[in-house]
Amino acid sequence: MNYAKQVTTVAVILPVLLLSACSSTTKTQPGVLSNLILEANNSHVAGQTDTKEPLPEYLSPYLVENQKSGLRDQVLMNMKAGIASLQQGDYHITRRLMEDAYTRIETLYANNDAAKAARTNYVEEANKDFKGEPYERAMVGYYLGLADMLSGDLQSAKTSFGWGEYQDTMSASENFQSDMSSLIFLRGWAKHCAGEQESARADFTASGVNIDASDNVLVLIESGNAPVKYAAGEHGEKLKFKAADEVQNETWELVYGNTSFEPIQIEDLVFQASTRGGRPIDAILAGKAKFKDTTKSVANGALVGALAASTYSQSQAYSGDYNSSYNASMVGAALGLVSLFANVMSENTVPKADTRQWGNLPRFIHGKTFQVNDWQNANQITLLGNSTNAELYPMPTGKCYLAWHRVDS
Repeated sequence: MNYAKQVTTVAVILPVLLLSACSSTTKTQPGVLSNLILEANNSHVAGQTDTKEPLPEYLSPYLVENQKSGLRDQVLMNMKAGIASLQQGDYHITRRLMEDAYTRIETLYANNDAAKAARTNYVEEANKDFKGEPYERAMVGYYLGLADMLSGDLQSAKTSFGWGEYQDTMSASENFQSDMSSLIFLRGWAKHCAGEQESARADFTASGVNIDASDNVLVLIESGNAPVKYAAGEHGEKLKFKAADEVQNETWELVYGNTSFEPIQIEDLVFQASTRGGRPIDAILAGKAKFKDTTKSVANGALVGALAASTYSQSQAYSGDYNSSYNASMVGAALGLVSLFANVMSENTVPKADTRQWGNLPRFIHGKTFQVNDWQNANQITLLGNSTNAELYPMPTGKCYLAWHRVDS
């Protein structure tokens, strides 16, 4: 038997196998943010002019980032650029970006059997397409619903707010009771503005935010910074949330004519991020953390066995029992291979929590409804606060008006 030839064969095959085991990088396709923005602009001016609108300069940072990160982060780029567009009054762009995010999220988090089957085998990782945590997906429904309302489409707004509420109930492997009252309230408001009073009252009651039947103006104020995601645990496998460093929740006053109103807080996204169904959570566990620990144990055990076999082989060779020495060396080689492969699998199983985050979300949402009788003569509302004053100009939405304002943190 040609022992030298066998050893040479193992030496040649082993690097090839190890290299193939290591090639686990997932590629991504180019991002489509610029296409979505152009679609929104072209649709917005269709029939009004033959000139195509250029890409907005304020969205340049997101366009550059989208070129680098590709489709893997398309939903995240849509989220970020969608808020920036709404702040600039380009709600038609917000609507198109949130529609695309909605569609991509639906492949995994729709309320149907196909999506449920996909969730069964899905684990959030930084090299997979970003879908977001429940509170982030819910906020896609929130902003899509606002853009729908500002576009005059109250029926779509009801659907968007309801979809957002459903996203709040679901993670990849668990379902929870909905507790995102802002979305339930906004769905009720869309119904109220569409004249569906009975159904609207049911949503208002469920949200805990009741209004007068004559109210026709809604003011929404966003403030604070988004929840911060961070990785914890031995392998960084635990996804945790904390509040960003910021000032205390501010008190606001709305002035319309000779009347003032105090908006109430209807949402705290740090609370939504760190709870499920209203119950506090310690962390979200990455699905592969246990697998990494198991394979590492196998690798260590196999290495001990390989060393023992090698020692035994040498002792048998010294005593002249070459057959036993050869058999032991083969066992040692096999265990050595097991140890190497298990180590490769362990080191290439990345259980770190996905900390990509929708960083330009607010923390707080405040809201207030009231009645305006003669809007033509008084279409301006003043927002007063400790850190800012602003003039708000509500937009018509069905039978009602909506004013949305984001306070810079």
